[in-house]
Amino acid sequence: MRGMMSRTAAMAAIVLLAAACGGDEAPSGEYGRTEAGQWFTILNFRSGNQVTLTMIGSSDAINGTFRHEGDTVAVTAAGDSRTLRIDGNGCLDGGPGNALFSGVICKKR
Repeated sequence: MRGMMSRTAAMAAIVLLAAACGGDEAPSGEYGRTEAGQWFTILNFRSGNQVTLTMIGSSDAINGTFRHEGDTVAVTAAGDSRTLRIDGNGCLDGGPGNALFSGVICKKR
């Protein structure tokens, strides 16, 4: 009985840790940032590995695809592919000089 409780506690800890780190869930919904008090959606992740890219200051929406693997998301849009890192907060880090966008964008809350 004691061994079973230890295994149950260990499994619960693993589940909680995975949930805290974002687990293996692919991004979904709107990711962007606020500038001058206004929200800008940059990437909108949809089902079927579809994504829409909208640059800040533009109304043009570019459709593309994405592939999620571990702590990265590879986005392909407008003939360009970039790999984004998922940080500890679940935000996406494009890194400096990224052709899609620079810096960090987070999920709209």
